[in-house]
Amino acid sequence: MQLRDLSARDDPAGHQSDPASLAACANPSGRHDFALGVIAVALLAAGLLVLAIRWNTPLLGMHSFRQTQTAITSYWIIRGARWLAYPTPVLGAPWSIPFEFPVYQLLVAGLVKLTGLPLDPAGRMVSYLFVVLTILPAGMFARAYGLGRKEVFVFAILLLASPIYLFWGTAFLMETLAMFFCFAFLAGVERVARTTSQTAVLGTAICGTIGALGKITTFFPFFFLAGLILLYHLVIRCQRREPFGRFIVRAAAVIAPPPIIFWFWNRFADAEKLQNPIGRLMISTNARMLAWNFGTWGQLFSKEFLVTMLRVCTDTLGLYSVVLLALIVFVGAYNRVFDRRICIAVAAMLLGFLLPFIVFTNLHIVHNYYDTANAVFLLAAVAVIIGRLFSTEYYRTAWVCLLFVIASQLSWFRVHFMPNILHPQGEWQMAVAQAVRSHTEPGSVVIIYGQNWSPVIPYYAERRALMEPDFVPRADVIARLHSALTPVGDYPVEAIVRCPSPMDRDPDFVRGISSFDATLVKQHIG
Repeated sequence: MQLRDLSARDDPAGHQSDPASLAACANPSGRHDFALGVIAVALLAAGLLVLAIRWNTPLLGMHSFRQTQTAITSYWIIRGARWLAYPTPVLGAPWSIPFEFPVYQLLVAGLVKLTGLPLDPAGRMVSYLFVVLTILPAGMFARAYGLGRKEVFVFAILLLASPIYLFWGTAFLMETLAMFFCFAFLAGVERVARTTSQTAVLGTAICGTIGALGKITTFFPFFFLAGLILLYHLVIRCQRREPFGRFIVRAAAVIAPPPIIFWFWNRFADAEKLQNPIGRLMISTNARMLAWNFGTWGQLFSKEFLVTMLRVCTDTLGLYSVVLLALIVFVGAYNRVFDRRICIAVAAMLLGFLLPFIVFTNLHIVHNYYDTANAVFLLAAVAVIIGRLFSTEYYRTAWVCLLFVIASQLSWFRVHFMPNILHPQGEWQMAVAQAVRSHTEPGSVVIIYGQNWSPVIPYYAERRALMEPDFVPRADVIARLHSALTPVGDYPVEAIVRCPSPMDRDPDFVRGISSFDATLVKQHIG
């Protein structure tokens, strides 16, 4: 401020100071914005490099189960399968066991048909595209909340450098698409709360519906925060004695459609699963599925939960995440950047980060890719604090904090995720898939034991499959084994894959498998 005051005066000789040079000296904000933008572009290039490295690699390694489960749906949609009752042909006929609405799968299938790209890289490209696009609604929300460009720049940098988004954002998963639409929904809710635009209401409701249908577990924390935003604005209106009837109508118009439409979709999906003898064990109201999705109170207070929290912090902010979090909070408090508005913003982001762990405990303990749904909130909280350091002109402190976080993120990506990219596990599965594809006709079925219901083999074999998940009663497995060579859904069975499993200790299973030795040619792989 002293520089600005001096610049407003004439010099003693009566000469007017050069406004441009004084502005450059007095307001270095533009230079810092430019530097932040350069770093963001460099990190975007690094993300594209990771995408290029993974371009032709198969969907192996971490959670290949889930990636190929998504990809196999796109594969069959490209070949003319139904869209709503979409096939995931791994549990026998009928082949549809829908979970999420296939927004992502349809988009990838459309891209493949339009461009002729191979399916795997097309899915990876769409996934990373939505990582980058998430910066747009985050920026809209920041501006609506009164935050500046620097907070948005810092958020973009942390998002593009984050190990979890560099890895899972270049995988074949719907998570980042759901994250984008959920963030767009949250930004839209903030806009709807402040304006009367019907276009904003419609767009927000559509984004929320796509987010909920695309991944309801991702949508949950955004929906919760959206409710808090609307409640806050309603209380303000009541305190000011302003009319709130139309506000409530607008709020209901954006907040109600996503859960209602998802409820109808979930009923349809469960009805489809009920038609499949194995799929009926996976409907949303099944006790086993409820425990799988939500976990137990014991898990919430377990060592595994603490390990999961440490894991997600490290996957999000890197090798020194815990130390950096403590340091950034301390530095922010020491420099007094935590006014009431910033405290509310950071608290809301941390709430959005923590809620999914409390509600979907088991899912997060078992699957590290689920953390992409809420890691973005931790990044946003850190970005707000560092961004405020920039905005309040604590530039040196802000740069030290930001550069340390980037170094921590990229170090962890190199140590933990890069080896999985360069040397993914599961090459033997590709060999099995190749053998099945070579020895069977395209319209045939392969029966697979010992792979749970991971679609890796049927996806790369390009065949429908009947697999026996671990949760299926053993008596049902044995019963189907006795008629294993009969057609499945009018498609002939032309191969049986047997991988090591606990079923190998069952005498009935061993005898049933041995009965095929006289009629089938065996091939040992791996």
